[in-house]
Amino acid sequence: MRGRIRKRLVEARQMLEQGEAPAEADAWFASLPAQYPEGDARAQALLNLELALHEIADAPIHTIHGFCQRTLSERAFSSNQPLEMEQMDEQELVERLMRDWWRRRTYGLGGAQAEALGEVTGGFEEFRNRLEPLIKNRSLQLVPGPEEREELEARLRALSRAWSDDEPEIREILLGKNRRLNGTTHRTGTLEKAMEAVNQSLASDPPRMPPADALAAILPDAFKLKGKPTEEEQAEFRKAYDAIPSIRLLRELSALGGADPELVAELEDARSFVLEGLAEAGLARGQLSFNDMIERLHQALEADSDRARRMARDLARRYPVILVDEFQDTDPLQYGIFSRIHRAAEPGGHTLVLIGDPKQAIYGFRGGDIFTYMQARGEADRWWKLSVNWRSTPGVIEAVNELFTGNRPFSLEEIPYHRSEAPPSERLKARTLTIDGEPAPAMVFEELPRKDNGKHIGSKKEAEEWVHASVAAQIAQLLALVAKNKAKIGDRPLEPADIAILVRSHAQASALRQALLEHGVRAVATERDSIWTSTEAEGLLRLLEGALSPEDRPLPRQALASDLLNLPYPDMHALMTDPHRWANWVELLAESGNRWRRQGFMAAFLFLLQGLSSALDTDGTDWLQRTPQPERTLTNLLHLAELLQAASRDHATPELLLQWMKRQIDDATTGEEYEPRLESDERLVKILTIHKSKGLQFPVVFVPYLWADATGKNRAISWHEPDEHGWRYLHCPGPCQRGRLAAAHERLAENLRLAYVALTRAESHCHVHFGPGGSNSGRSPLVWLFSEQDHDFTRAEFNPKPEHMPPPPFKRLAHVEFLEPYRPDVEGPSTSAQEAMPELETATFSRTHLRRNWRIGSFSAMTRGVHQATRAPAATGAERLALRYPAGAHVGNFLHALLERIEPDKALRPQIENMADWLFRAHGLPDDETHRDLDGLTDWIQDILHTPLDDSGLTLAALGPRQQKRELEFDLSAGTVDPDAVNALLAGSSEVPRTPLGFDRFQGMLTGAIDLVFEHEGRYFVADYKSNLLGRTLEDYAPPRLRREILDRHYDLQYLLYTLALHRHLRRRLPDYDYERDFGGVYYLFLRAMTPEHGPRYGVFFDRPEQALIERMDHDIIGVSESAA
Repeated sequence: MRGRIRKRLVEARQMLEQGEAPAEADAWFASLPAQYPEGDARAQALLNLELALHEIADAPIHTIHGFCQRTLSERAFSSNQPLEMEQMDEQELVERLMRDWWRRRTYGLGGAQAEALGEVTGGFEEFRNRLEPLIKNRSLQLVPGPEEREELEARLRALSRAWSDDEPEIREILLGKNRRLNGTTHRTGTLEKAMEAVNQSLASDPPRMPPADALAAILPDAFKLKGKPTEEEQAEFRKAYDAIPSIRLLRELSALGGADPELVAELEDARSFVLEGLAEAGLARGQLSFNDMIERLHQALEADSDRARRMARDLARRYPVILVDEFQDTDPLQYGIFSRIHRAAEPGGHTLVLIGDPKQAIYGFRGGDIFTYMQARGEADRWWKLSVNWRSTPGVIEAVNELFTGNRPFSLEEIPYHRSEAPPSERLKARTLTIDGEPAPAMVFEELPRKDNGKHIGSKKEAEEWVHASVAAQIAQLLALVAKNKAKIGDRPLEPADIAILVRSHAQASALRQALLEHGVRAVATERDSIWTSTEAEGLLRLLEGALSPEDRPLPRQALASDLLNLPYPDMHALMTDPHRWANWVELLAESGNRWRRQGFMAAFLFLLQGLSSALDTDGTDWLQRTPQPERTLTNLLHLAELLQAASRDHATPELLLQWMKRQIDDATTGEEYEPRLESDERLVKILTIHKSKGLQFPVVFVPYLWADATGKNRAISWHEPDEHGWRYLHCPGPCQRGRLAAAHERLAENLRLAYVALTRAESHCHVHFGPGGSNSGRSPLVWLFSEQDHDFTRAEFNPKPEHMPPPPFKRLAHVEFLEPYRPDVEGPSTSAQEAMPELETATFSRTHLRRNWRIGSFSAMTRGVHQATRAPAATGAERLALRYPAGAHVGNFLHALLERIEPDKALRPQIENMADWLFRAHGLPDDETHRDLDGLTDWIQDILHTPLDDSGLTLAALGPRQQKRELEFDLSAGTVDPDAVNALLAGSSEVPRTPLGFDRFQGMLTGAIDLVFEHEGRYFVADYKSNLLGRTLEDYAPPRLRREILDRHYDLQYLLYTLALHRHLRRRLPDYDYERDFGGVYYLFLRAMTPEHGPRYGVFFDRPEQALIERMDHDIIGVSESAA
């Protein structure tokens, strides 16, 4: 939002500076030069725009939740909230509280009591499903309410007594030998089950409301009799049936509320328990959920107190103008907050602008409430509308206008449709689809096929299968025209990414994607559920467990056997029984774990991902290509890596992060950020849900499912009823005649809004399927839009039969075309679609000899097992913290992390204070006086940064940001790396005997990370930090002792590799690179002995390898010298 506002401000400034509007500018922009003519007016306008651009970064632009959180924090006393509150994800806590309530409710119950509770609630899983919407939407009011429940219970007892008398008569009418009911419509088996269910419910103590499906069977809206009865005969039958006392009482009970009063009471109790538990947990943790933020600010403002009124007035003064975008998706509490602030201001002293399109209110499942919008619009002083559609071509605009210009197009009186106008410019010509040089129809309607006997398709499944084939064939044929240069968008060829298919469900998306593949068309589709339920999440968990504990043999085995890697059993067995390949696999995991601890999660993840192919090489095929959907696998892995990287900020150690990951997988955590992403950024056909398409636009759009009923089969229903405050949002968890028709009406209204969103995503061409496709397709939004008659929703649900469905209303429009149903036996799939969208395929593998020794190596791997453990010198009373600080890898990692982040030109103490706590935790440093001596640490880092590295006075603190690169990672491509050749090289450059290296000969890559590369006086240097504890005095770090440490630990091999990496890099980046002139040398900085007063005398090791030695490594020892470092 901030970026879009900035862009408009910049455009306005440019327009006034140039003095004229470009041809594509909208009407308001085009009027700016005339509104502010040359002179003082324009100068002042430009000054205002410049000020706005400078201040836009500080403008209070928030989400509604962000606004509430900030307000509560800033006005903690006024709102009676804690001073500091963090955001809380309540999903995990809600689940735990629901289970807690269930355990308390069922603890100690006897068998009969437990069985009775199970019959009322349906068991925990079903009860939880009923409870969840009541927790998510706290404005829902349960029906029947307390007073209604008392009356309902009394009537149920009366019904139970009447039913025992009337049951034989009802059974004879519905199931007797002489029954008059049509057997196809009123099936015997269904009615027998319904009667049994009603008998059981009303015979229980106390009597319960019968199940919804049983009531639907014995209380139909209309009976169908045998033969060809007249309407009068059917009406007389219904009248006589309804006169039976039990039937009359059942209908009255359903109208009163319908749900079992015991069930409603249990839900109310559980809801209170969970909400109270959330509030208590939030206060204890200092956290607020999204719902809490809204609820608490609303309560604070609406309280009947001087403090609440003062708070509202203060907010009105602070925000004299409030604009709420996407207001159609707000709820009553959110509107209540801004309305209260607006009403608290002095008359004329505050402006509240509510921006939203009620026709696009499609997020009811997230709590969006269109009735809130309608209430607010009724209370508004003024109302503006936008009349120009800047998205679509005139043909699409006219077709949409025609479709929605009817009697109550959105079924609600309060949402009218105002015809849109095409933009007064020619800029949309560049988006127009043309076929053979002629504009394609703006909107195409393709009718669902009929059977050979002329009847409509009776099965929704059959209709969907035909739709999948039709859409795939139409798109394949369209793309085939691209290869012939016949399909264009403006002046450019049509691309697959110009085409979007809008669906209602992820199952539809998957089916369409498969159908497109069968026609040679690739597509990307939105996925379902949570990324944490994916194969990739489980597989990555196994790999990370192995990385942290590679010595625990079962963990590397489990990682290898994961479904993610998809290894056939023979390949897996071959790897585990080959000592060299198994060592490579464990080495990959171990090095990944090391990088995780030293450099963070993302560095480890990328290293692991890169190394998998070489470690798993079985038949020359990359492991990723063996997975069922390589792009999906890679997308999910990268998505998981982003989530884990973000979570690592709050989970300081790898072990804590891994525990967090396990919880997400166990709980299958959901949420917008956890929804799987589109698996490719390629220019492919896109399949996405209508909800996700909101706000987007595409040149060509297919909308294949508007013919289908999308109301679902929810046992619970929700609907609105007017009251003195606006609207009540009611919820009935069971069969409820009172709200059934209202709920059906609201579902149709939302489906109509979804249809509007879908149809208006098209810029130039929209392809729509229509027609009967199943028994309930009369409820579809298209049928309502095609219908020219009104409907009384208080009497019956809107669901005309197929033979009564109206045809599309605008055959007279020139830019609308009607197609005969697609026939696969006549129109086969186009074979040239792939020519329009070429695919890259994996090359055929034909090598007969495989390189088993290709792998990723490193200095750590090459020297593993050579170094002997050394005892740390005994602690002394040394004055400097550097010489007293404990030894260990965790200390070294801590110091590296600190030096990587320190900014020398800023005060050190505040930086160290800000970083110390989480770095201590991240690297497992104990909480003791020595480790956490911040004064001592500050002095130590100060000494390191200001110690002269040579006689010229060069210091780390003197290096500017552009002179240095910290933690420079590299990958050296290598030919054959032979241990004998490396040992010979090191022996030739050393004056003392060395312990030979014993790594296995290999080919592949050498990887590493240089602590610091810097430039000084035109030369490039390598620096590496060492925290080795060589002794407790400065003399222990004199040059001879440092040289011995370098040789003992083979650090000379390390810095030769670093030098070679930098040498290759500079050779490619500097046009006239010369090693002798441009390479300065290598510094190994032993941090414990660096002191400004002694300079390079202690703790500073320097070497500058000869050029001949580096070139020998480049060509003879490492090889493959032309590859990038």
